Amino acid sequence: MCNPEQFVKLFAEGWARGEPTLLKILHPEGQMRHPGMARPVAYADAPDYVRRIKSSLPDVRLEVRDWAARGNTVFIEWTMTATVRGTPVTWDGADRIILRDGLAIRRSSLLRHAPNRCRGRSRYPPTGPDGRS
Repeated sequence: MCNPEQFVKLFAEGWARGEPTLLKILHPEGQMRHPGMARPVAYADAPDYVRRIKSSLPDVRLEVRDWAARGNTVFIEWTMTATVRGTPVTWDGADRIILRDGLAIRRSSLLRHAPNRCRGRSRYPPTGPDGRS
């Protein structure tokens, strides 16, 4: 269990190492959603989701730019970088995270610039446990 400041530290440290921290910060009853997802990712689907991210974007990194918290709600502003089809890309976004017992029970991401929607094709891995959106 951690407070919002400790939560943001775990979030930032994992992403700085290129290790999506979802498995460490998601509550067992938690869900997360990003723009373009057909449905939220639940805790049980998180290991496969992280594996697909790392398979598609092996050099992905996220840098926390700023954060704020009020009660159990944490806002994290970030910049993500990765190589997509041999081209370095960078995009900015923010997460709104609701904590329960110091872990994310709900995580919603907003993207300012989303390279995953260029030309109408998703460059993120599929969202479903069966490999389909």
